[in-house]
Amino acid sequence: MRIADPVFIGHSSLSNLDIATKVVRKRSPDEPVGLVVLKNNKPGVIEYSEVSSSESEATEKTSSGEQVLKFRAANIVNHYYSMRFLETAGNWATTLPHHIAKKKIPYVDLKSGEKVKPEKPNGIKLEQFVFDVFDLVELDKFGVFEVDRKEEFSPLKNGAGSKEDNPETSRRDVLLQGRRWIEAAGGSVLDDGDKNAGVEISPLVCPSCFGIGDWC
Repeated sequence: MRIADPVFIGHSSLSNLDIATKVVRKRSPDEPVGLVVLKNNKPGVIEYSEVSSSESEATEKTSSGEQVLKFRAANIVNHYYSMRFLETAGNWATTLPHHIAKKKIPYVDLKSGEKVKPEKPNGIKLEQFVFDVFDLVELDKFGVFEVDRKEEFSPLKNGAGSKEDNPETSRRDVLLQGRRWIEAAGGSVLDDGDKNAGVEISPLVCPSCFGIGDWC
């Protein structure tokens, strides 16, 4: 994720937007990500737990003939809000809806006194989301930026050793991004033939120094 991305912020400001958000292409029908959509001609986000299987798997053709998921704009929770909009918070801050989230909630067995970590969801939490304010603005004040997943989105959602979105995949993606930056700047990485070998670049180093965008 590019924090305080000057291109994203600058375009949103110059376009006089009140809210803008970044999205990536949904990886597969069952990827657990919220989706940026139009609801009653208003911008909004639908959580993955609120989407039916038929909706998740629905496809359509693009203008180039590519078959893609119909609902594919995955919300990566990287948002822009104008000060003009935030100053209206007193009007909506206490009215945001609640969402039901099924969670694995640790508890104490009252008979044994031992702490139990369930393997399956055993309770619900009521959650409120900052993106539930999207529908408070008109479409001409709302923007969506589709960005490259490999450059801006490698979520950490699962434990070590799981299939995807785990500490190993997140670490790999950060290191490979560093490798791409070095190679884009004309450098090379000694990898002994391992194309998954990467390099960690300090977050204090501006990507512009590697020829990646205009950040300085």
